[in-house]
Amino acid sequence: MLRVVGLLIVCLILLNFAKALAVGLILLAFLVKKKVGRMDRDKWLAYFERVKGKGIFVRGIFLVFVSGCVMAGVAFWAFRLLGVSYPGVLSGVLFGIGVGGILIRGFLHRRMLMEKLERFCCEDEKEKESVYL
Repeated sequence: MLRVVGLLIVCLILLNFAKALAVGLILLAFLVKKKVGRMDRDKWLAYFERVKGKGIFVRGIFLVFVSGCVMAGVAFWAFRLLGVSYPGVLSGVLFGIGVGGILIRGFLHRRMLMEKLERFCCEDEKEKESVYL
């Protein structure tokens, strides 16, 4: 019983790790785009018009899969250390649950995510505007 509880705790920690990694990768991707492209408000608006919402979500889904793969690799290693039978199968199931959960939450809260993303991308310009008003 104690082993099952420990396994569940490890799974929950790994799922939360995957969520945090996915959010971090998405924000890092936009931060890199901002720095490399020297993006200002007009460039961001042009970028979002060119890519549209589905293109942004495709990029986000790719980064979610990357975070899920990292989490599955860490899970496989952790399950082997714990001596679990079939660590590959269990890490694969955990990958499916983790990526599926992140994608479902992202789909349900897509409007809020786009608003936050717009705030994140254009925050420097808003700060400049507020200083001069």
